[in-house]
Amino acid sequence: MSHLQYLRNACCGLLAACFLALPATADAGRPRLIIIALDAVPYEVVAALKNGEQGEDGVLDELRGPAAVISTFPSTTTLAMSGILEPFGLEHSPGYEARFYDRGRNEVRGGGPISYHRIPFPWRDVWDWHKGGVIHKMIGGLRPVRTSIKAIDQALDAFMRSDEPVFMAYTDATDLIGHLRRPEDLEVVLRWLDDALEELHALHPDEPFYTVLFSDHGQHGGESLVNLRKPVRRALKQAGFRLRKHIKSPSDVVIVPFGLISSLPLHTDPQSAAAVAAAVGEVEGIDLCVAAGDDHWLIAGHGSRAEVRRRRGEGEDLWHYRPLAGDPLGFQPLLAQAGSGDDGWRTDRWWFEHTKDGNYPDALYRIARAFDLVKNPASVICSLDDRAMYGSLITAIGARMTVKGGNLRYTHGALSRGPSLGFLMSDLPGWEPPPIVRFDDAMKPFAAYARASREQRAAATTPE
Repeated sequence: MSHLQYLRNACCGLLAACFLALPATADAGRPRLIIIALDAVPYEVVAALKNGEQGEDGVLDELRGPAAVISTFPSTTTLAMSGILEPFGLEHSPGYEARFYDRGRNEVRGGGPISYHRIPFPWRDVWDWHKGGVIHKMIGGLRPVRTSIKAIDQALDAFMRSDEPVFMAYTDATDLIGHLRRPEDLEVVLRWLDDALEELHALHPDEPFYTVLFSDHGQHGGESLVNLRKPVRRALKQAGFRLRKHIKSPSDVVIVPFGLISSLPLHTDPQSAAAVAAAVGEVEGIDLCVAAGDDHWLIAGHGSRAEVRRRRGEGEDLWHYRPLAGDPLGFQPLLAQAGSGDDGWRTDRWWFEHTKDGNYPDALYRIARAFDLVKNPASVICSLDDRAMYGSLITAIGARMTVKGGNLRYTHGALSRGPSLGFLMSDLPGWEPPPIVRFDDAMKPFAAYARASREQRAAATTPE
């Protein structure tokens, strides 16, 4: 008997008994909607399983898709969820991670189990069911597959006990499978979820519901990842900068290590941003760094430099990419083929269509949004290559105790393709999965359905 079969047999009887005892709660004439977010499940893993490329039956055949979702940059959960869930009216989070630099207070805040609940991160509060947090993630790291399966069962149980017309559930346990094992090991969890959804429909034919399933980003790696803490510190020191907890002079830089990821936000005086990007961009393992300006951004890395500019339009923004030395994003051949019409300015849609399949999908838009999706944006954000990570020493020690071989081999955060692609699937009538979609467009059809469902519920319960 396989591990999956054993777990299913152990839980199926209990869950079925619980579900069968529940009353019907859906509003008449309008099926309920469950939106399930699985942290850090790569698009390519789901696509391979859906198409039966692993030599077994495909999974989630009742759902259309997957569509590839181009995540935010950095391709990390807090930023990605803030962007993906924008159509639901969410406010932005205070920082890129639970521990962040507050520019107004000029101090580092958060990151602990108490502050996790005290400092508002709006994306955490949107869920009707949510298993996450510092302590939960530490415990879940011991058995990430089992923790993920348990989370799915609990989420579906809560859904069937709820009378909400739209039910949103999220688990971060799947993120640990990729970090601590490998992304391909998510197959067990996805097959379990497939069977669980099928069973719910069979057990409750009089309570129809639709499903939306998505992830916030992908992962990349494969070999033991090198932590760049020391090389980055050395590069900053050689360039005349100092790592500090507060910014009091143009030479001060604040870095807030949290987790082990392949992106690196740096905070400094605005006049120092370009120099910091140039210094850190030369570190081996750093792919490129971006310094923010007003509607323009400087990209630097290993001797290459380019400038990105945005021109606001009435119907659509225009973008301009100008290599200054080398070609850090590799877009020069694309521009040469397109010609120099409109002085090199191209529409937002043009850039999306011509870069969505490349190594840096939708890069210009994502670079710009990297600095406006949080309330305390960084001065510089660096993207690491697939051999490197940056982060907390405590997390690194914990990883060595948990991961076979000692070091993490997979992570996310970078601008490159692997960590940038999450997935989206659904059986909502009328939704046709695009091959690939921008993060803040992905949920628009489902947000519209959610609004209509909640308005119908409100109208039905309002006295005439």
